[in-house]
Amino acid sequence: MAVLYGSFNMKVIIHKEVSGLGEAIKAARNKRSVTPLAAAAGISSAYWYAIEGEQKDAVSAEVIQAMAAALGMNDCFGVLG
Repeated sequence: MAVLYGSFNMKVIIHKEVSGLGEAIKAARNKRSVTPLAAAAGISSAYWYAIEGEQKDAVSAEVIQAMAAALGMNDCFGVLG
């Protein structure tokens, strides 16, 4: 799965392949319900599951940050910065 960084309004995008991101998110969720976590992250449950299942070719850095925050994590799954 790719994580996209950058300012989209300036059309600057950095592409980084991240192996195992979906599994890391699923492990961090640790059987908690997706519905409230997805709502806290500002995404749909279906989108959350698609990211966990690595069914998305790319996910924005902002979404990864929001998911990590919803899970109470500071390190963004070791992906960002």
